[in-house]
Amino acid sequence: MPENKAKILLARFALDGHDRGIITIINTCRDAGMEVIYIHFTDAEQVVKSAIAEDVDIIGVTSSMGEHTYIAARIMEALKKNQANIPLIMGGVIPTVDVTKLLDMGVKAVLVLVHHRKKQSHLFPRLWPRHKGCLAGITL
Repeated sequence: MPENKAKILLARFALDGHDRGIITIINTCRDAGMEVIYIHFTDAEQVVKSAIAEDVDIIGVTSSMGEHTYIAARIMEALKKNQANIPLIMGGVIPTVDVTKLLDMGVKAVLVLVHHRKKQSHLFPRLWPRHKGCLAGITL
């Protein structure tokens, strides 16, 4: 595997039936040369344990059912408990009024419906510069 190939874990809550957005992100990340692991989860600990086991660089979680602050808080707690320094990004149907709250929790980026594709294209290289060769062209 090339040294600059990023590895991302993308996760969707098991009861969340909305997967169109995350499937688009999966395909975009793979097209950009990233290795993608996709899971359904029922608790935050599963996400973190999977991320650690897979040795990922980034965790991305989609939320379309209004549970984004709860999930983010639990994942951040699990990351801390497991002493895992893995950046978390959130996306899905997240009201813009909750973005600051998520960022204050430690979430590195929040992709909401109002994001413009060109704006998002610079997100990954900015947050994870060691992978900029692989991620520079990504557009979400």
